Amino acid sequence: MKILILGAGQVGSSVAAALASENNDITVVDTDAARLRELSERLDIRTVVGHASLPSVLGQAGAEDAELLVAVTSSDEVNLVACDVARRRYRTPARVARVREAEYLQLDGLTQGENAAVSAAISPEHLVCRHVERLIEHPGALQVLDFAEGRAQLVAVRAVPGGALVGHQIKELRNHLPTGVDARVAAIYRGNRAVKPEGTTVIEANDEVFFLADRRDILTVMNELRRVELDAADEDLLREENIDQTDVYCALTNDDEANILSAMLAKRLGCSRVIALINRPAYADLVQGGPIDIAVSPQQVTLGALLAHIREGSPARVHSLRRGAAEAIEAVARGDGRTSRIIGRTVDELDLPETATIGGIVRGEKLLIAHHDVVIEPEDHLIVFLMDKRQLPEVNALFQAGATWL
Repeated sequence: MKILILGAGQVGSSVAAALASENNDITVVDTDAARLRELSERLDIRTVVGHASLPSVLGQAGAEDAELLVAVTSSDEVNLVACDVARRRYRTPARVARVREAEYLQLDGLTQGENAAVSAAISPEHLVCRHVERLIEHPGALQVLDFAEGRAQLVAVRAVPGGALVGHQIKELRNHLPTGVDARVAAIYRGNRAVKPEGTTVIEANDEVFFLADRRDILTVMNELRRVELDAADEDLLREENIDQTDVYCALTNDDEANILSAMLAKRLGCSRVIALINRPAYADLVQGGPIDIAVSPQQVTLGALLAHIREGSPARVHSLRRGAAEAIEAVARGDGRTSRIIGRTVDELDLPETATIGGIVRGEKLLIAHHDVVIEPEDHLIVFLMDKRQLPEVNALFQAGATWL
């Protein structure tokens, strides 16, 4: 695919890096020649120096032949004008823009309507707000992702000491769940190392565990990996600070340092769960695994939403995880037993990459946990966790229906 990216900041650079590794033809436009030079030294991309919304610059960058334009400069106005110019003059079919100002999102013809300048508008503020809401709705979750229109959810949790499954094999999970409740561990991260989940894999304390389950069963499964944590600090001090009445503390100012320090203080005073908004990637990496339970990165949340929009269709949905290193995929089984490499085959028979795990299969309104003997049927939605995103093309190829597969 020929893709034009406007803006070489953190988000633009991350999008370019994510897409350049997938055999796409990428051109990045920015006014900062030095930043573009550094980016082109790292990635196999083309760069154009100039003001991204000017028709001449868009023409030089190849807007006429581009299949997709991604406008992620620091200016809403530049992003919107660039999308409008690309639509009117160059007939660029798909145009995704990052838009921070809420008023722009309500305007017909700009971000809404059949002939709107923008095909899809991404609002970082809205995304971060919804991201934090989901974390609060699921106490103990590090990340919550929807699949098949919310019927299935992939959730990341930290396995804490005292959790029912810590020190036990994954295959024992089903023995702990109520009748009718099922789940699948899709991936485990031990520190920065990915551990492929097998039935005999033992869950250790502090493992980051990704599991898939029906949306209605998520909290039940989470309780098996975590235990209820009690505040152990001085009772008088907690009452004075009202921390004993606080389930979650969120530090969401524009100041990274203030968010980090206040969240650490709240944790020290006994708050069981603290969330901090951290813009600088170096800071987010620094606090990971420390007293702050969850560091929310607006850039990573925005990147994940952008990639989901960009790639929507084939596979049906892709979520970027672990700061872009891993991905969760919803892929649809198309064709029939003759034209598909997966339809009519069991989960065990699929030729998946080594780093891929099928968590579940959504068939109509029902989620089937992907046990080894489940047979794939046409129009099944398979939820795949890919621990190495570089193998995404192999997964895509597996789901493409050809003339015949014998």
